[in-house]
This record gives sequence, structure tokens and C-alpha cells, in this order.
Amino acid sequence: ILKFFIDPIIGDAEVGYYNATKASEINSARKANLTIPNDVVILHDMQREWHTCNSGENNRKSDETCRNIWEKIWRAWVHVVYGPTGGFRRGVAIKVHEETSFAFKAEWFVKVDADTYLFPENVARYVEWKKWSHDEHHYFGHVLNHRVSDRGVSIVAGAAAFFSRATLLAAADAFRRMPMENGNLEEDGICRDAYTGTDEVVTAVCLKQYANVTAEPAIDSQGREEVALFDISDILSWNRTQMGEWWYWEGKERFPCHDKGDCLAHLPMAFHKYEPQYFYDFEKEFYGYVTKAKKNDASLFISDNGSLASRNWPNFDMTYQYLQRVRQAMGAAGPLQDSKRSSDLSGDISSQKRKRSSLGSSDRETVQRKDRLYCMVPFIWTPKLLPSYHAIRNTWGKRCDTLKFMIDPIIGDEHVGFKDLRSNSTADLPEDVVVIYDIQRPWNACPMSEEGNCRNIWEKVWRSWVWVDSHGGRDLAEWFVKVDADTYLFPENFKRYVRAKQLSPDEHHYFGHRLDHRIDNAAPIIAGAAVFFRYNSWFSRQYLLVSIVCSSDITIFLVFFSVDLRLWNRRKYIENFQMNIAAKDCVARDMKCAEMHTQTRKK
Repeated sequence: ILKFFIDPIIGDAEVGYYNATKASEINSARKANLTIPNDVVILHDMQREWHTCNSGENNRKSDETCRNIWEKIWRAWVHVVYGPTGGFRRGVAIKVHEETSFAFKAEWFVKVDADTYLFPENVARYVEWKKWSHDEHHYFGHVLNHRVSDRGVSIVAGAAAFFSRATLLAAADAFRRMPMENGNLEEDGICRDAYTGTDEVVTAVCLKQYANVTAEPAIDSQGREEVALFDISDILSWNRTQMGEWWYWEGKERFPCHDKGDCLAHLPMAFHKYEPQYFYDFEKEFYGYVTKAKKNDASLFISDNGSLASRNWPNFDMTYQYLQRVRQAMGAAGPLQDSKRSSDLSGDISSQKRKRSSLGSSDRETVQRKDRLYCMVPFIWTPKLLPSYHAIRNTWGKRCDTLKFMIDPIIGDEHVGFKDLRSNSTADLPEDVVVIYDIQRPWNACPMSEEGNCRNIWEKVWRSWVWVDSHGGRDLAEWFVKVDADTYLFPENFKRYVRAKQLSPDEHHYFGHRLDHRIDNAAPIIAGAAVFFRYNSWFSRQYLLVSIVCSSDITIFLVFFSVDLRLWNRRKYIENFQMNIAAKDCVARDMKCAEMHTQTRKK
């Protein structure tokens, strides 16, 4: 869940200021292109305007102080738990309604600054590694101790402050009950409303005063910080002994990395103090594809191993090596099985752990579901198409659990010459390329205008799936996709999809982009750009029996339609359709075609 909490005053000096609490001004704001999206929450009860600093009380000139971030923070958390009521109705405190409260749509919560780049998946990994439960009190992040002397509390730096559900409920209850008097004064170490431009101290004070909750440092097993407060290129080289005990180091337990450097976690939770353009660069570094570049290209940013960076990072070699370590660590950690990204997927990690701990080893494997994806790409091995091969291997193909390119036995083109691998198998092909030697129809023996029919993609598809089954495909994955070479695939989002839909690989599933324009002939089809299946050995054995239909899209539907018991009463309709197709398609073919069709009907 992502929400942006804003003041009711929107706009700026150029387009004008508008009060979003007033309907008339909302309409005016829309004309100024200030439409408010659905993920934005207006805190209508804010008492302090953020845009009047220069003429405000005591000639305050700091936007941060003028905006009074503390008021915005406590009102935002109260809204998350109690909704827009503020926790009271007609002056009487109300209870939390689990059905409507956002506090029960997630287990963990974070207040994150707009200049912070967050790693939500690493947050989930961290709390799982710590074996924490959201029903326990946890208030954590980058802990600073320099306010212990005057406020009596350690604080979590506001770049990214994390809360368990239990702590959030306690915090919101404290915030709605705290004194509102003297709200025009600076904070003084008491849990109350205050005119202050920071939120960390008062948050820590309220949690300790009302719930006896204290800040916990988010560090890994080697003492490396999970949240970077400053530019990572600076922090990576810091030496605590040389720098001395300034406020950043004050009161922290000492670890070797404090002097050796590289004291940022390799599964970080947040990077602070970055402009928006850096967010896109981080996305490329951690989630994009890795490309190689020539060392002598001065216009590019190239690492020692030839990898192309997204920008010229400060202290380039040290910083980029760290970014690569983060990427490798995230890849090695693998997809999260227990943590989910939406309310539909939200689960109790601690309860699942307890459930697994009571099971035997074989049962644990069952609970930890596997959703491996086998990616099959029909391909033609020609110089013209080789760039597509390399692009797939170096981008989305790396995120498939198994990747295979299925090619015709005839390779090459008219310029380099054609080679038939059935009679000359000396070609040096990569391991992820599979030659379907049994293909009967040469792809290169017809005019270009008829290439689609000449290639006969249907034959290649069904023979490829037969090859997958006969070469141990069932042991390599639970899910399978036939994907075109001009399609960009998101394997990780596919896995999220089947988990969100609670699809089981032990049930029949055939899905993708559904098209209905052939429904007059039989039924909807799945567009061939990306066709997904669960594994089904029956499917691969029977594929050949329905090969009389030239369109792979239609035939695949027939196979799965006929095995769906809920639609068994439509079997007669399917048989009639198959016979009509066979009558048209078997003309000018040998009797084996008709025999195969008869076998299909019997099956």
C-alpha cells in the first residue's frame, strides 16, 4: 500500500494556492492542472499552513519549520489507524475498526521521506531474518543517540522510520490522546503537539511514554546500516576512528566495518537524500538488465568488469562495486515466498513460520511453494535475428528459471548460406538453444510474402512442447510459457500473479491475453505473444493428436477445454468443431491426418 499525505493547501506561487478542503477551490485547482490522484490523502485537519513562512509568526523563513512536519506525521498515522475521524467522534474516543482501518491491511509500516529510495522487499527480508512478529512492538530504522542527553531517548532517523502493527496502533492512540495545549511552542521532550520542523524526537518520546517502546537499530549481522542517511558514496569510505565521535556515531555499538569501510548492508532498506532522477538510476542498477561496453568508450560509465553503469556515480569504482554487491545479494536472496505486496497477499509471516516449524521436512517443502517458470522461445537461427537472442538472454531471460530457444534445423540465411543441421551438425550452438530436428516444413523454402505459412509456427510449437516433456521439463518448473522473440517478459510479475490468484500448478491453467474474435468458430484464444501453462504431462502426450489444426492458438484451447470437467457437457460441441476443422484441413493430406483426428476424438 502506498499513500502520499499532503497539506490541504496545494499549489505554489506560480499557479496559485488552493485550499483542497473547499469544493470551490478544488475545481479551480483542477483548471490549474492540480488534480489529486487516488493514492494521495488530504489531511484536512492540519492547523498550520505551510506556505506562509515569510510573513508568518516571528518571520519564520524555514519551510520545514513552517510546514510543521510533526503535525503532519502524527495526523497521518492517526488517519491510517482511525480514518478521517481523527480517532474521536463527538469528543468521544472511538475503537479501531479492523474492517476499514488501514492498520489491518498490512503488517509493517514505514514513514519514508520523499527523497528516500526504499527497498520494500528487503524490509520484508529483514523482519523475517529477525524473526519478528508484527503483533510485537518494533520501532526501528537508523538509530541515532545524540538526543539521549537532553530528551532521554534514542530516535529513528526520519528518512525511513519503520513500525510493526502493534507499535503503530500504540503510536496512533498516543498521538490522538496527547495534549494539544502549547502547540505553538517548540518541542520540549514531552509527548504533545508542537510547532517543530522535525518528527523523530517527539515520536520516540511518545512511544516510550505511552507504550514503553524504544528504538531498535536496523543493522545486519556485521553491524552494517540498513538505512543510509547520506550519499552512499560518502558513507562507504567513512572511518569512525579518524572522524571522531560526532552525532552520527554517538552511542553506537562499534563494529569492524566502522573503520574498514563498506558499512552499508548488502540488502539495504533505504537510501536517503537523493533527487528524483537518481531513483530511476537505482531502478536500472538493481532491477534493470546488465549490459557490457567497450572500455575505450569515454562517453559511457564503465566498471572494471565492463558493466555499463546508469550514471557516473561519485567515487565511481567503490560506489559501483557496492551497487553490484547489492544487486547480487538481492538476486541470491531470491523471490519472497511469505511476504506479499498487496492486501490480497498479506499473510502472517510469524504464524507461517510457526506452522512450518511444526512440520516435517517434506511438509515444509510443500508449504514453501515453488513457482519456477520455464520460458520457451520459438526462434530462427539467422544473423538477422541474433541481436534478439542476445537481448533476451541479457535482459528478462535471466529471470526465467529455465530459458530455451527452439530453432529449426535449417540455420543461416541467403547471405552466409543455409545449413541443414540434420545432415551437418557441426554448428557450435549455445547450451540454451535446442534444435527441433523433426520439423518437416523448411522455413526458408517459400517467398517472403508467404513466410508465415512457410514457417508453420504451429509445428514448431507443438514439437517444442513435446521436446520439453521428453527432456525432463516436468522436473525443471511448475509453470511454462511460450513467448515470442519480440515480447518483453516479466517473469517475476508472472510469479506474483499466480500467487495473488492462488493458482496451483496441480490444476489446469492456460492463460495470457485472451482474444474473442475466433469465438464464432469455437472459443476464446490466448494471443501467442506470451502463452502460459501449468505443467501437464497429458497435454504434452496428446499434443500430437490434435496437430491437424494449423493455428496453435485454437488447438491449445481445445486441449485444455476438453479436460476441464466443469465444461465436460460441451464436449460434443468441441468434437463437432474439431471435425469441421479436420474436414477443411485434412484435404490434400495423407490418411495419417484423418487417423490422428479419429484418435483425438476417441481420447
